[in-house]
Amino acid sequence: MSNYKKIERIEKRKCEIWKKKMELHREIDRLNTEFEKCNNELSEILSKLESYCK
Repeated sequence: MSNYKKIERIEKRKCEIWKKKMELHREIDRLNTEFEKCNNELSEILSKLESYCK
C-alpha cells in the first residue's frame, strides 16, 4: 500500500472518530441537562415535603 493510500485511510478514520466523538459529547450534554432537570424536580419535591413536616 502506498504512503498516500495509508494517509488517506488514516485521515478517513480520524474523521470518523471525530464525528463519533462529537456525537458522544452532544449526548453527554443532553444527559447532563436531563439529569439536572431531575435533580431540580427532586429538590422541589423534597422542599415541599419538608415544609409539610414543619
